[in-house]
Amino acid sequence: MKKSVLAGAAFAAAVLAQPAAAAEDILDLTRPTEADYVEATKVVETITQALVADKSGEVFDLAFSGSPLYPRIKPQIPNLNAQFSVSRSTYGKIQRCEKAERSFSGSMVIRFKYLCQHELFVTEWNFTMMKANSGWMIATMAFKDAS
Repeated sequence: MKKSVLAGAAFAAAVLAQPAAAAEDILDLTRPTEADYVEATKVVETITQALVADKSGEVFDLAFSGSPLYPRIKPQIPNLNAQFSVSRSTYGKIQRCEKAERSFSGSMVIRFKYLCQHELFVTEWNFTMMKANSGWMIATMAFKDAS
């Protein structure tokens, strides 16, 4: 019993004695540049502007047409349009959208949360942006009516 307590104390002392640089290394993440955020925001705001302009039939095509995966995504677009149509008929036309949050994973993925004000309710739109060879593109896009 004394050996395990001593071993535990020795381990704790060794961990606590680690240089401060080890903690800094954990926080030294690769992150997007401000220019990356600006470019990715422009892509997303093209979509939010189409939502406000009530071009819901074009939004999902517009969002994913720049993706190399578009041929695989295209068959799902009528379903996405139908889901959004239900939301629009329930809550009314989108009047405005605002950026509520942004986060990142490394330098190649940025996530945005936008809140969009309908006539009767607010919906949350989440965009995951991916930095491809051709620039920033929407990897995933989802909306929900509860935060």
